[in-house]
Amino acid sequence: MNLYIAIILYILSIVAGLFLLASVKTIPKRRFFLLAALHFFFLVIFVLVKLIAYKSLSETNWSFLLFICSGIVLAGLAWRSSVPALLRFYFSAFAFTLILFLFSPSRLMVFLLSGKYTETLGSTFPVRDEYFLEQQNTSSTAFPTYKLIQKHGLFHQAIQRDIQFKGKLDSIRILEFTRGEKTIIRGYSSSITYVSTNTDSADATVPLVKMNQTTIERRF
Repeated sequence: MNLYIAIILYILSIVAGLFLLASVKTIPKRRFFLLAALHFFFLVIFVLVKLIAYKSLSETNWSFLLFICSGIVLAGLAWRSSVPALLRFYFSAFAFTLILFLFSPSRLMVFLLSGKYTETLGSTFPVRDEYFLEQQNTSSTAFPTYKLIQKHGLFHQAIQRDIQFKGKLDSIRILEFTRGEKTIIRGYSSSITYVSTNTDSADATVPLVKMNQTTIERRF
């Protein structure tokens, strides 16, 4: 759900920036500086969250999203104000996020929500060599779902999707890895109650060749 909200706000900020650039004839410098102060306030909040309360909060950080979106909106107003040219170019730089959006929308949305240029807000586990198991950002099932990816530098390929275990993974163990064929992954998840901590596991056999349909074998 957070990713959908992020992409809506991002697109709205682009539309608003273009609308202001095309429709506003001029804006007083004082008013622009007030709006710019709000923009930098979002950055201060983001930094404080990272430095002080990062470990106690979730990966989602809305202040960074608001910082980027406000920068895009102000990019449209900057060229309608008599502010210094350096400030105009600063805000115009936010428009380059559109290139990232066209390159990888999901990666940009995760970046806007967390400040980290990665593909997922969830956990990532190394499997073997360039293969990684990543938590998928959205899931319609009761338990989190995962995907096996193969990284090629800045690019990656999703080999298999919708891999399920018994819950949210804490760690994994590779039971078998046959390059070009399959890997068997044992995933460990834990549930904590007031009196105990229970650890459970489930195995998934995942083909290492991309298929139209994912074949998963689960053993409990």
